[in-house]
Amino acid sequence: AAIASKYGKSTANVVLRWHVQMGGTMCCKSVTPSRIEENFKIWDFELSQDDMRVFDKMNVGWRHLLWAECSMHPDYPFKDDLPHDYVLQKPGLGSTAGAK
Repeated sequence: AAIASKYGKSTANVVLRWHVQMGGTMCCKSVTPSRIEENFKIWDFELSQDDMRVFDKMNVGWRHLLWAECSMHPDYPFKDDLPHDYVLQKPGLGSTAGAK
């Protein structure tokens, strides 16, 4: 909230801007016209390096999805963010590829 206040933006705007600046991807979901419009208000500001580091400190290496099917691909974008004990390997028993 402090970072959002600093820039005069919503917390959601700051999180979306962080995703853009870190080179990540995002998919904003809303059916509310005002929220859809609000999601576009991220292009008129940039987070400082200090503010970006605040987000870095929050990273605990957790991913909602670990795509075992593609984690070995040379262009897999989250290799540096995988849990410390995650082993890059072909998917097998217990992976999302084996889910039914």
